[in-house]
Amino acid sequence: MDKRPWLAPLLWGLYPIAALLAANIGEVEIEATLRALLAAGLAGLALYSLLRAMRQTPRRAALAASLTLILFFTYGHVYNAFKEAGLLELARHRLLAPLWLGLLVLGLWWALRRARPTNPLQALTLIAALGLAFSVYQVVATQLARQRSVAATPLGLTAPAQPPDIYYLIFDAYARGDSLEETYGVDISDFVAGLEAQGFVVAECASSNYAQTRMSLASSLNLAYLETFLPPEDIARGDQTILEVYIKDNQVRRNLEALGYQTIAFETGFAWTEWRDAHRYLAPAARDTSLNNFETLALETSAARLLLDARNLPAFLTADARYKEEIHRERVLYVLDELARLPQTSGPKFVFGHIVSPHPPYVFNADGSEAPPDPDPASAYAEQVRYLNTRILALVQTLIADSTTPPVILIQGDHGAILADKQERMQIFSAYYLGGQPAAGLTPEISPINSFRVVFNQFFGGAFSLLPDTSYFSTYAAPYDYEVIRDPLAFCAP
Repeated sequence: MDKRPWLAPLLWGLYPIAALLAANIGEVEIEATLRALLAAGLAGLALYSLLRAMRQTPRRAALAASLTLILFFTYGHVYNAFKEAGLLELARHRLLAPLWLGLLVLGLWWALRRARPTNPLQALTLIAALGLAFSVYQVVATQLARQRSVAATPLGLTAPAQPPDIYYLIFDAYARGDSLEETYGVDISDFVAGLEAQGFVVAECASSNYAQTRMSLASSLNLAYLETFLPPEDIARGDQTILEVYIKDNQVRRNLEALGYQTIAFETGFAWTEWRDAHRYLAPAARDTSLNNFETLALETSAARLLLDARNLPAFLTADARYKEEIHRERVLYVLDELARLPQTSGPKFVFGHIVSPHPPYVFNADGSEAPPDPDPASAYAEQVRYLNTRILALVQTLIADSTTPPVILIQGDHGAILADKQERMQIFSAYYLGGQPAAGLTPEISPINSFRVVFNQFFGGAFSLLPDTSYFSTYAAPYDYEVIRDPLAFCAP
């Protein structure tokens, strides 16, 4: 280390980005981080070179550059931590920025004038190296888990003479009608009536089987509760990231593909629900911008947050202040628009659409216009529900009218509203269109675990018994530590 003092600033450029990737590896693809890693590493070396050009010794230059990078990359994390903890008086740039500037000046004075740099530099190099190694280990372990293959179990299905297109549309955090009305003041009775007029069956007592998206989708797409197919060691670790394999390589998809179905999926912004190996993977055209979501996150968790929040700076510095919200809005609109065009594609096809709305971020008013920044969460959620209802009604009319063979359309929430309590968290909107035909098993309380059991029994010669409709609530911290939630509506009780 003594012979390579430049190694410390290089590592302190790379380590914060690698740690951010490791913390968000379930949400992003590695390739989205490569530019940030390259830029941060070069920034560390450039800062070191600049200090050397100012006639500083190699060790002092490396120590000063490392301290500068540490302060730069921790600023946004500290700011966000104060904000999330409700310490709004501390989460003010006018207080935190001068403090950080003072720490920077003090740190540079100490590193360049007072410190004996060898021992501090060695310590900082070791810390960064160990942190980087651990972050790389987390990323590699997750990537290896993603490569695990799940053997498709033949379900004994047979394709009908005219197989219907199947649309499985998950509207993230879409709550049930009674929850929407009681908690958010949203009356969806006209929406429900509109669906029923099209031939839908709305499950008025529907509840999710699990409280988190990964768990809900992994179970519904594999027609079973998680404990029946997850290895016990994965459950013991309490790790949800392994569920990505079961969401992408699931029994519903593989069995339908074996029957000749084409799989169509969309970009979601969450790597674990993006079926990039689908027959058709649809994503919005690349934006004319230099930043992706991960790069924006890296800026928001560093001292660059000051520039993103500086509304009085020129537009070129603030254009990305709501970058993630703009991307999210475009993505939702893209999926809704593209879904309406899919009947024109020759079938049969299985369409998986995970639409991350009315889940935050809140980007839609009820009329579809752009929501203002930092809205009241409860009212903003209600606005997004109202907007989605108009789009869903128009969408299903198009899907039904433009399909040669009457399609199968499942519209569900993966879980209830984000702001809800335990019970409301489990209460989801759920509606079934089975080609306009009546179907056995569509009870008011049917849960996602039985959705494809009903579909396969109805259209593909399946002989599946329906599983108990059980709602297992758990927290993100202990995802497999369940609490059974009973429905509060008396007529929904089993």
